[in-house]
Amino acid sequence: MAKGNRVTKRAKLKAAVMVISVLVLGCASEEFGDLNDYIAEVYARKPGLIKPLPAIKPYASFRYVKDGLRNPFTPINKHKQVAYDIENIVGPGPDLARTKVGLEGFPLDTLRMVGTIAKGNQTWGLIKAGDGIIHLVLPGQYMGRNFGKIQKVDNQKIELEEYIVSAEGRWVKRQTEIELSEH
Repeated sequence: MAKGNRVTKRAKLKAAVMVISVLVLGCASEEFGDLNDYIAEVYARKPGLIKPLPAIKPYASFRYVKDGLRNPFTPINKHKQVAYDIENIVGPGPDLARTKVGLEGFPLDTLRMVGTIAKGNQTWGLIKAGDGIIHLVLPGQYMGRNFGKIQKVDNQKIELEEYIVSAEGRWVKRQTEIELSEH
């Protein structure tokens, strides 16, 4: 009796597996019907043409001969200054006999305006130099290496008039300003 009992259990198990398989396959075919349709559509399309790869240009080597060429490992100075005899530059220019003061020893791009102080109708600009010292400046004073004379100080900027040398070797006035720095 035990053997017959086993057979019926096995038969029942096989029947259950078959029923579950049929149900899963039935659900799967409904669930992926649109995917199967899309795959069939893609296979039905005519194959497209693939463009050929672009031609590879041959490498052109360069033999560096140092005679007459710049050293490739030194940075290029875009603002290369031409050496002029400052005494012989043509045209009206700065007062060369005037003694230079502290802030004229710093390039203008290293000076930062950090604020102002006002008393009455007089406003002083606060300039932080490259050495970390804060200087008080007024209109009429000089700063920067290009003979920059302060024209106006207000809460947002300091306006200067500088003298620079043109390519023709003449003095040229240039208006510039230093704006209030945020940091």
